[in-house]
Amino acid sequence: YPWGVWDSMLFGIRPREIVTLTAGSGVGKSTIVAEIAYQLGCNEDSNVGYVALEEGLGRTGQRLMSLAIDKPILAAAAVAASCEVCIGNDTGMLNVAAAAGTKSIGLFGASQPITRDDRIIAVLPESKRHRNKNQMANITVDSVMRSLVNLDSG
Repeated sequence: YPWGVWDSMLFGIRPREIVTLTAGSGVGKSTIVAEIAYQLGCNEDSNVGYVALEEGLGRTGQRLMSLAIDKPILAAAAVAASCEVCIGNDTGMLNVAAAAGTKSIGLFGASQPITRDDRIIAVLPESKRHRNKNQMANITVDSVMRSLVNLDSG
């Protein structure tokens, strides 16, 4: 694994073994899996099967390219902590920003918001139709700006 503590706790990556990561929405599972896949594919020259059920090919490509230019998650967390506000979709990075104390506005068009975290203001699509489909396109700039104004006034 890319992290020594994981190697010691899980006894390293073993051939012919399937590893499954589970956690709540927006925790960072995709980021962790991408880092593991990147290490195996590039640093150890292994063949990697990568299945990302909740993100498109373009997002997976961006995620792996960011690893290729060597911008680790801790550097991204440091950048998020230095920002006044983070606006983004429901991803691990949004949660990292909120955990770092940065005011955060989450765009929830493809997933349900985590209502128990008061560090993230949820912006939902204005249309309630087709709630089982990705509704990111139905989140308006106006609704995001209203949340930003409310964030600053609150």
